[in-house]
Amino acid sequence: MNRRRNLRNKKKSIDDKPIPGSKPEATFFYFSKQKKEASIQILREQGITDLRGLPLQGAIQKIAGATWRHLSEERKNYWKDRVYKEWEANGGVEKARLEEERKKRVKASKPNKDDDIRQL
Repeated sequence: MNRRRNLRNKKKSIDDKPIPGSKPEATFFYFSKQKKEASIQILREQGITDLRGLPLQGAIQKIAGATWRHLSEERKNYWKDRVYKEWEANGGVEKARLEEERKKRVKASKPNKDDDIRQL
C-alpha cells in the first residue's frame, strides 16, 4: 500500500513522458489514415454498410494491409518520404532534438546502479 501512496505522491516532471511527434509516424499507419476514405468506399461497394466503431476500424485495416502488401518498394518509399516530409513540416526535427535533451536529463537524474554497489 505504501508503494501505491508513493506513486501517487510522486511529483510529475515534464521529463516523465516522451515528447509527442519526436519520431515520424509509422509509414503503414500514415498510409492507412490517408486511404481511410478509399477503404470505406470499397466496403460500401461490397455492400458492407452496417459496420461502426472497432469492427469498422478492423475492416479498414484489413483492406489497408492487403493494399500495402501489394505495393512495390518504390511506392512504399514514396509513402515513407511523404511521412518524413510531413513530420519535418510539423516541427519534427526540433521535437526530436528536444526529446534527445529530455532523455539525457532523465539519464543524468537517475542514480547509477554501479554507484549503489560501491557504497556497500
